Amino acid sequence: MVLVVNTARMGFRGADWLDITRKGARERPEPGGHRGIGAAFAPSQRMLSEFLRKRESRPEGETDQEWLDYVTRYKQEMRESYVGRRESWNRLLALDHVVLLCFCPKADRCHRSVLASQILTKLGATYAGEL
Repeated sequence: MVLVVNTARMGFRGADWLDITRKGARERPEPGGHRGIGAAFAPSQRMLSEFLRKRESRPEGETDQEWLDYVTRYKQEMRESYVGRRESWNRLLALDHVVLLCFCPKADRCHRSVLASQILTKLGATYAGEL
C-alpha cells in the first residue's frame, strides 16, 4: 500500500494527524498522532528561529531567496534525520494515510508541504494536497 499524505494547519480535527513542529517536539513526550515520531520531521530550533526572525522582520515576510535557502537547509536536515532516525521514517512510510500538521498560515511556505511534496513523494508516497 502507498502512503497518502495530506497537509493542514494545526487545529485539524480529522484522523491520522502528525504534529511535525518544534513546539510539539518540546511539549509532548510523544508529539503528533502517531506514537512519537513527529519530532524526526521538525526543523531544528536554530534553523527555524533564524527563518522566523526573517519572516517576521518585514511586513511582506521572507524573501523568495530566504525561502529557497530554508528549503535547502530543511532538506539537508531531513537527509540527516533519515539516517539518524530511520525507525521514525520507516514507521511513517508504513502508514496508509497521514496529515502533516504545522502552525504556518500558508502551506506553500511551510516545511509540511516540503516534506509532503518534495521529500516523501521521492520515497514512494502520494501527496494529496492541503486540507
